[in-house]
Amino acid sequence: MHRPVYGPHATVWLAERTDCRTVFVAVKITTAEYSPTTEAAMLEAVCKDNGNPYRVTLQGPDGTHFVLV
Repeated sequence: MHRPVYGPHATVWLAERTDCRTVFVAVKITTAEYSPTTEAAMLEAVCKDNGNPYRVTLQGPDGTHFVLV
């Protein structure tokens, strides 16, 4: 992973997928207070023709964090 970019609602990392081909992706991990429901819907709409976006939730000591790739 490369150097992160920090914001008030999330940290975004540039990551490189290297399993079968080199592909760069953005990995966004939100703060526990932020729920990216609109952003997740927009990501799904954009990725509709190019495959599904990757979304998971992580439970931390201060709440639930969303991860978007």
